[in-house]
Amino acid sequence: MPLELYWVSGSLPCWRVMLALEQKRIPYKSTRLTFASGYTQTPEFLALNPRGQVPTLVDDDGDVVLYESLAILHYLERRYSSSGEALMPADEKAAALVLMRAQESENLARSFETVYQPLLFQPKAAWDVAALKGAVVALKEEVGRWELYAKRWAYIAGEDFSLADCAVYPYIAFLCRVGFDLASFPYLSQYNDLVEGHTCVHRSWPPHWKETVGRNIFEHLAEVAGAASPADPPRS
Repeated sequence: MPLELYWVSGSLPCWRVMLALEQKRIPYKSTRLTFASGYTQTPEFLALNPRGQVPTLVDDDGDVVLYESLAILHYLERRYSSSGEALMPADEKAAALVLMRAQESENLARSFETVYQPLLFQPKAAWDVAALKGAVVALKEEVGRWELYAKRWAYIAGEDFSLADCAVYPYIAFLCRVGFDLASFPYLSQYNDLVEGHTCVHRSWPPHWKETVGRNIFEHLAEVAGAASPADPPRS
């Protein structure tokens, strides 16, 4: 029985896992959910994942159940090491860098969430302007760090697509979808274009993104940060 992935379109942690599955060409049963359906809070689903979250991956006829995206990436690479393209280099130092960048992508995720959560889900009257100003500055600084990483190699942790790219690329793509301008980050923009051309990206692109245009939340940043476009990245 093939492994099964429970996922939601547009969930960036889910996209991480789907990129790896496609890059490694691992057959799997795709079970697409919606948060609106409430299924993730049912007893049946909570028996698999007590946190009621996606992605949730089931393998070996239920003997393996995983529900943290970075852990799932590690599992897929080890369990299906001979399938498709390797996501980890053989060299120990290079592999350590890939793991570090993958874990470091959580910083980008957190920096972005502090900006988009209020801008997307709160009325303007409820915005904490001071907090948003600080969050915007922190996000620009964080993106600037990834610009420096993208300047060093073709991919985010080396010259080959890796587990680190599965971890970070969905967040770069989502930034672009909601209006973050990469013009001041030329290396990261080049990286985004490179990865976007991969077959694994085309095969796993969030379905509803194909049918809708993202809402530009950054057009509102002038109101809280004094400028609608990101500042220049740090220089190396």
